[in-house]
Amino acid sequence: MSLADYPAMIAEASTALLRQEQKTRKLQDIVAIALADVDQQVAFDETLKNEAQRKARKAELLADPDLASVLMDLQDAKDAQRELEIQLEQLRSEFAVQKLAERRAIAVMELRACQVA
Repeated sequence: MSLADYPAMIAEASTALLRQEQKTRKLQDIVAIALADVDQQVAFDETLKNEAQRKARKAELLADPDLASVLMDLQDAKDAQRELEIQLEQLRSEFAVQKLAERRAIAVMELRACQVA
């Protein structure tokens, strides 16, 4: 891969990361709303007489399969986001290494030109 290919690849990887971050934020918002709803249901349930009952009811509400599914989706989205961050960092590192190799090659050519002269 040539040095000129890296900026486009880095931009593409950055765009993919942005899309994944947006997806992750949406899922985080859904989870936050669901958790707030659980807290609200527990707080305003007048049948719950003490803290132990409130904790038990909250645990029951948190065990909802739909919430568990969204939490799993959120974890998957975070994992995918981390993988994209790693790929982007790798591209940036490869780009930096390629630039250093090019600079070294130029320095060697300049050194040889000075030795000939």
